[in-house]
Amino acid sequence: MARNPVTPVQPVDAVGATRRVDSGSTYFRHLDQWRLASEVQAAERRAKKQQQMSQEPQAGDGEFSRALSDAANADAPDRKR
Repeated sequence: MARNPVTPVQPVDAVGATRRVDSGSTYFRHLDQWRLASEVQAAERRAKKQQQMSQEPQAGDGEFSRALSDAANADAPDRKR
């Protein structure tokens, strides 16, 4: 037998975590960062939507009210006679 016996190599999981999570603090830090990023993206979407709404002409409400009044006038009997 040799003076320095060879010990077998432990198998390594290549997919496993390289660093252990320290009592969940990393998870909660990432969760908080995700929440903040999500809020920023939502604010950007709202600002973009408001900007698009202000640039578009507001023709939809006028057309609907005109069609509604035309329909009401068509159903009503002629009052002038």
